[in-house]
Amino acid sequence: MASSIREKMVEQIRAAKKIAREAENAVKEGVKSASDKLKHIEAESRRKAAKASSGDSSEPSGKVRARTEKGHFVKDDPNTIENEAWVEEKPKKKAATKAPAKKRGRPRKQV
Repeated sequence: MASSIREKMVEQIRAAKKIAREAENAVKEGVKSASDKLKHIEAESRRKAAKASSGDSSEPSGKVRARTEKGHFVKDDPNTIENEAWVEEKPKKKAATKAPAKKRGRPRKQV
């Protein structure tokens, strides 16, 4: 879990640096409405950051090791062109919402 948090932090830092670079380029190019361009860039980066941090994006986040039905890793067959050891990660299904926990202990007296 720590690695996914670290990856999200890195994405946010990269997005902030990209915004700064694009703003500098807009100013260097002499764009008349640099502030409008900056607002547009910031809004776009916030939208991307929100989508990345939501965790329910529909696009695969990368490749993961293939596993058998027993959970063991699949090895690559050197006789084939395709690498069977790695597969595209499938999007995770949303977990069902839990019912609130029932109160425990001795019931209160009715007055």
